[in-house]
Amino acid sequence: MCKPFISLLYVTNIRAQVHPYAKVALSIFTCASKMILDQAHRDVAVRLLLSKISEVYTFITEKEELAKIESMLSIYVKIAQQTLVCADFISHYAETKSAWIRLGKHVFGETDTTIQNYNNVLDNLMQQFRDRAVRDTVVIVHHMAEVLDLIGMEYATGAGLNRSKCCLPNTRQDLLKDIKNWISSTEEGAPRILWLSGTAGKGKSAVAHTIANWYMECGLGSFFCFDRTRQADRRQDKIFRTIASDLAGRNPIVRRALAQAVRDDDELKRTADITKQWQELIVEPTNIASTAIAAPVCYNNI
Repeated sequence: MCKPFISLLYVTNIRAQVHPYAKVALSIFTCASKMILDQAHRDVAVRLLLSKISEVYTFITEKEELAKIESMLSIYVKIAQQTLVCADFISHYAETKSAWIRLGKHVFGETDTTIQNYNNVLDNLMQQFRDRAVRDTVVIVHHMAEVLDLIGMEYATGAGLNRSKCCLPNTRQDLLKDIKNWISSTEEGAPRILWLSGTAGKGKSAVAHTIANWYMECGLGSFFCFDRTRQADRRQDKIFRTIASDLAGRNPIVRRALAQAVRDDDELKRTADITKQWQELIVEPTNIASTAIAAPVCYNNI
């Protein structure tokens, strides 16, 4: 049953020159594969889910399907992200069972329901890939225990992506192309930060929203927009809590690490100490997940 996961690791190594965003998806698959292979002796209850993921990996490593990666990138990334969520569930199933027991839930019933939900989502995504037709799919993420731990985390409302503020069609194309090329760069030593500056009214915010909107399907980690007209909101005090929450919603490894951080220090949910937020909510959780996925973060109006 583990053969497809080993094959995926091999395929990832030999396809080092694929499109940069296909490489992002492949890196997610690789991370999920390693998580599953590290749990060789897993609970019998999750074997059905493991079988489904094995089926997915067998499918995506077929030569003719690999050839479609770049043309169906958004759906490919969704499949990759969902398998990572499933791998996280498998790897931490014992902890999840304990949480269900504490909440008085029926373990076998919860397990069957969760696994069936995962299988249904994977089947739906696989069919979209076969049909080469991307449709909206609700990716069911099981992170009940972590969600309970993160309740009460202060979040800056209204600071996210606003598609109505994107550039008008066919405008700023040269600049947008330059930024996309920078994001796509895999060169050693490529800058990790792009600073877009200029006088007020030159369209910097529109460019930021456009890039974030474009990257949403390919793994945007977070988008945070400052607003001088809403100073009473004190967004600057919530910036890293907000970004951490966004990253946790997109990556189960970050979410688990973040949940542990606030479990150990509940004050992290409310502190205005920016240095503390940065180190314990961003640096430490993302370091744990740094070998898995690169997720860009976009700031506007700093």
